[in-house]
Amino acid sequence: MLVPVCCSGSVACGRAWQQRSSDSLGDSAIAKEGRMMTGTKRVYWDLPFDKAYSTQVLSAEFKDGQLQVVLKETIFHPEGGGQPSDTGVLRLQDQSIQERLGGGELAVSKVLEEGDKILHFVSLSPTALAASLTETAETTRTADREGTTGTADTEGTAGTPAREEVAALLRGANVTCEIDWDLRFDLMQQHTGQHILSRAFEELLDAKTVGFHLSEEYVTIDLAIPSLSEEDAARVEDRANEIVFRSIPVFAKEYEAGKLPEEIRTRLPISAENIRVVYVGDFDACACGGTHVTSTGQVGLIKINQIDRAHGGVRVVFRCGNRALRDYRQKERFLSETAKILSQSWTSVPAAVTGLTDKVVSLEKSLEDARKALLEQEIAGMIREAAGAAAHEALVKHLPGKSVEELRMAVKRVSEAVKVPAVFFTLEPRFQAIVASSDSKPDARTVTARIASLVGARGGGTPQLAQVGSKEPLEMDENEVKQVILEALQDALNH
Repeated sequence: MLVPVCCSGSVACGRAWQQRSSDSLGDSAIAKEGRMMTGTKRVYWDLPFDKAYSTQVLSAEFKDGQLQVVLKETIFHPEGGGQPSDTGVLRLQDQSIQERLGGGELAVSKVLEEGDKILHFVSLSPTALAASLTETAETTRTADREGTTGTADTEGTAGTPAREEVAALLRGANVTCEIDWDLRFDLMQQHTGQHILSRAFEELLDAKTVGFHLSEEYVTIDLAIPSLSEEDAARVEDRANEIVFRSIPVFAKEYEAGKLPEEIRTRLPISAENIRVVYVGDFDACACGGTHVTSTGQVGLIKINQIDRAHGGVRVVFRCGNRALRDYRQKERFLSETAKILSQSWTSVPAAVTGLTDKVVSLEKSLEDARKALLEQEIAGMIREAAGAAAHEALVKHLPGKSVEELRMAVKRVSEAVKVPAVFFTLEPRFQAIVASSDSKPDARTVTARIASLVGARGGGTPQLAQVGSKEPLEMDENEVKQVILEALQDALNH
């Protein structure tokens, strides 16, 4: 068994392959350096920079609606241990199969490991699959007319015979694997960069990596330390980039069980016949089954972008190589655009933004004070207006632009001053109304419940003060809403 366990000292990139007898694949067993391997030979370990490789299809079948292909050899690295799989295409070499399927290219969207085999999830072009379905359907109709259709060809769904025929055509076919090189090189840059950064954290801070994730945009490692200062992060970053700039060789070795050197970074015990270890010169050695560059200089820049708390430890977000360059370019563009908007040099942007923020805070405070003063005047005016109205006449007011807090303050003050029930509402950005009834006659909750039933809203509160509102703007104007509120007040008084 060959077990490349971990690029970080955790279970992060560990993958295991059980060496089995060759009875299931017969002649497909492959000898490598005196060791027999069955299933799929992993060429990506020995030839990580190869972009294409010719091989043969061992098996092909549809499962769960997806065509899964197993190859004799592959340069496609499978998904696992925090690293995404390679993608690309399989090009059919046989012209007759190309003509039969209506195309010679199979898109590889995902690659997974299953025991000693590697599954390539592939798809035919829509035109190729349609051609296959059409021809198979025509063949079935001809057989029906001639009375020669076999049970195996007709049972199941309409598409089943066609899919079986596609899979049968692919079995034994010669294909050329072509990986998405930009993705492969990116993954190698990030993965090798992670090895270097993890070792730098361990070397300088005794911070062991216990988690690793390689996403489409960034990479993260989880460290078993309670905190990480910016100063320490910068020291580790400098050390990691020192290793990059020295262009140290990166290579892999395999060890038999029980002969693993002590300096190898692993956290879990390993039970395997052979273990693959990735070396970064004499700087780092870590059990790992991923794809890597052959020199640290190929990693490019290693840049820490963010430090977070996670699972009781520290999570470090970083980017390497081309990802770091794209991130730097984007941030530089944002900074330059901001500097132009502020008519400042880029070095003056932080101070300029701080000054603007202080001004905004000051203006918001002044605006809040002005709104409070205006509201006080409006409350005083409504109290005078209500005092001159008929006794016990409910007060209903539309106060556009007021917040819920302002509505609540105003309606409560006015209702308590004039001793009549009051309902203040706003329609923008959506309907909100506050009902105040200082003596609980009528019950404010009864009023809001009635309003809610009439306009399709929700509400609640106390007998003296209740609120009702809608999730969306009402398709009613001010007068229609007033009429609904007056009707709700009258119903509540009658009960």
